[in-house]
Amino acid sequence: MIKIERKAHTPFEFALITSMVLILGGLLFVLHRRYDANAHVLETERLMQSVRQEQEALCKHENKYAVYTQQLQVFNEKPQGTLHVLYDLSSGKGMLASSKRYGYQLQMPSYADGRLCCDNCNGLDRAYPPCALLVEREDFVQPDQKCTFYGDGVQEQPSAFPSRMTTAPALTTSLPKAVSPYARAGQIIEIAGLPNTEVVTTITSGKCGEPERGNFYIEPCEKFQAGTQGAVVFNWNRRKCKYEAEQSCSLSPSWQVTSAKTETHQGVYPSDVDTLCEQLLKEKSCGRGVTKGSECSDENKICVIGCKITEKTEVQETKSIVLDDVTVQLRRLKCMPAQPVTVPLE
Repeated sequence: MIKIERKAHTPFEFALITSMVLILGGLLFVLHRRYDANAHVLETERLMQSVRQEQEALCKHENKYAVYTQQLQVFNEKPQGTLHVLYDLSSGKGMLASSKRYGYQLQMPSYADGRLCCDNCNGLDRAYPPCALLVEREDFVQPDQKCTFYGDGVQEQPSAFPSRMTTAPALTTSLPKAVSPYARAGQIIEIAGLPNTEVVTTITSGKCGEPERGNFYIEPCEKFQAGTQGAVVFNWNRRKCKYEAEQSCSLSPSWQVTSAKTETHQGVYPSDVDTLCEQLLKEKSCGRGVTKGSECSDENKICVIGCKITEKTEVQETKSIVLDDVTVQLRRLKCMPAQPVTVPLE
């Protein structure tokens, strides 16, 4: 029988292996935390846009902006966006979202404008303008003075986030009388020239002239068609004894295949031809996780997902130097803007 001797690891080898495991573990932890932080801030963005839509609906119906989270049904419909985030609506004209887990503070200085800014989001992959620069822009939309709530202001507390509900909770008499609550709110992103489509639908109520869900309520477009954003506002028509629906729905901005591009690179060293596509993909890459149909935020941006060499021509530069003119075909994706859509309400 042959006896196999196993050599034990030396202390140095053991320490080296342990160090490598710890380093790799640390890197994985950092990468996971960064990925989780970006997913977390995206949820916060979506909820803030939903809050904006609900606040603008209040303003449209001649009410003041809400300053308490309990007054807005979006916090019942989108609880995932409230996890470890503190929402402050006390300014009465915009909002602040503070992440207790990751430390960032997203601001929407004006509900009327709707854009977000951040002064401490350098650790995130998403880019935001500094708040001081945003509010000084010429195209910045100031809050509607008729809708701005001028009060003492109050910081929202973590306990202010209601749990998930299927129906709207009744507001207490201690809330501002100017606020008219409604059942649900959805997210909306403003699109220039987005048409409103009138759709009429009948919803049973207890008695004509006394609608069960108030004079108006809001449903997210996604409830009627998956993959859409925006809201459907149902207004009670006392003369017809039915709700009339006004839509502001759109398909979310997403990456879509666009026309391929042909490029010719002249004077490429033969040794660099095989790595040319790799270099171009590195320079113009779409980034991790970007695929056809996935959501995007930088509208009309174009990136490259594929490269193929279609032609190579040798060029005699000097008596001893021969270079190549290389033609490549680039497959590209484009961040297509949100597109207006009419969702079926039945």
